Amino acid sequence: MFWFVLGAISGVSGVLWARRKAVEAAEKMTPSAILAVLIDTAKSLVTRLIALYGKSSTSDTTPVPPAPRQP
Repeated sequence: MFWFVLGAISGVSGVLWARRKAVEAAEKMTPSAILAVLIDTAKSLVTRLIALYGKSSTSDTTPVPPAPRQP
């Protein structure tokens, strides 16, 4: 009987914990939150591309591609 009650208590606790986590995740997935993540990602991408382009255009030496391999 002890193990049955202990199993039932842990099962109910697990279900309640999973439900709480699911509700928290659903609250975070609003259209405005998703849009904010997309905007932040786009800003980061643009910043990285500008930095990459700026770095390559200011270099004095142009990298030379390796010669093709001969069979």
